[in-house]
Amino acid sequence: MNPLDMEEVLTPAGIAVILALSVLSVSVWYVIIAKSCELVSVKRKVKALSLKLMAVKSFDDMCDVVGRIPENPYTRTAEAGISCKVVLDSSEREFQKPEYEEIVRTALGKQLRVERLHLHSGLTLLALAGSTAPFIGLLGTVAGIVSVMTGLGSGNGSVESVAGPIGETLVLTGAGILTALPAVFAWGIFRRLAEREYVRLETFAESVHTFLVKDVMLFGHD
Repeated sequence: MNPLDMEEVLTPAGIAVILALSVLSVSVWYVIIAKSCELVSVKRKVKALSLKLMAVKSFDDMCDVVGRIPENPYTRTAEAGISCKVVLDSSEREFQKPEYEEIVRTALGKQLRVERLHLHSGLTLLALAGSTAPFIGLLGTVAGIVSVMTGLGSGNGSVESVAGPIGETLVLTGAGILTALPAVFAWGIFRRLAEREYVRLETFAESVHTFLVKDVMLFGHD
């Protein structure tokens, strides 16, 4: 068997590169599909929540509405504010209105930071795949070329006979680029969508804050 056939081109390093790119590609597409489903689901649930909250007249009504909607970033944010209000209202201490408002705002802010991390989950993997996949593919190409050149240097082939195998090793670089492209595009799209959703969530949290503290007296609480 000619030592310069494809078996020699696919060195252990080349095979490792193919496996690494395969894992990266599967991971990238998993994140793309999962994030797409997540954002669609959140949008649908938020629409239902918004319609029901428009008819809310009291704190008890709000608790009931939030409890009936499947969990999502908006319900978790509302629940953080509701839980804080319940704790404050059950406390024996009397709070001045500015202090009361600030405590509720802080509770909502903490939950907003948690939700921001959740909205950006998976984007780190996309960024890493987009930035490293081309270099992983290039590493496989270099390993293949080194293997071919080693065979040529030992007198087992001619320049003409190694041109094809060298061209075949370049496929690994192409595979790396193909793995990186969807990751890069998905990272840009999902990052923009996540930031847009976070702005909506901040606006929602402000509305929740206003609703929760609207009946608080100047000194103490109802």
